[in-house]
Amino acid sequence: MKMIFLTLLIAVQGCTSTNESKAQLSIMRSCYESIVSFENSDFCFIQDEHAHLRQLTNKNKSLDFWTAFANYRLEVGARKANMAIKDLVKQFGSSTALFLPINSDLRGSKVDELVNSLLLADINPTKRLTERVGQPCDLVVVDKIRSGLLP
Repeated sequence: MKMIFLTLLIAVQGCTSTNESKAQLSIMRSCYESIVSFENSDFCFIQDEHAHLRQLTNKNKSLDFWTAFANYRLEVGARKANMAIKDLVKQFGSSTALFLPINSDLRGSKVDELVNSLLLADINPTKRLTERVGQPCDLVVVDKIRSGLLP
């Protein structure tokens, strides 16, 4: 009886885990798609009284993206989570969200290496990314932004 109960408990936990990882991946995708869309729009570059709010909203979506990434990585492992980032970049292009200065627990140095390689691959960069770090991407500038030395 105990064995049947434990088997059912493990099966239910596995299903919950799968649904949670799918939800995190969906959040990552939705946030990243929205970020890229914004950074490619002319709306991103309009300088008016609401420009700061638009940039702040975009930054918050980037934070949501990295939080979902951290949760997804806990669920499925680093390798699969890193593949998800590669897939998103291949599908939507490179974005400033990739090097947002955040808590290293959300991303980690291995992911920074992956991000640098994606940025150097110059995969369809957004207008905003090109404006901030050039094309091809200047990793010195990226590291300064990532460390908080540049806004």
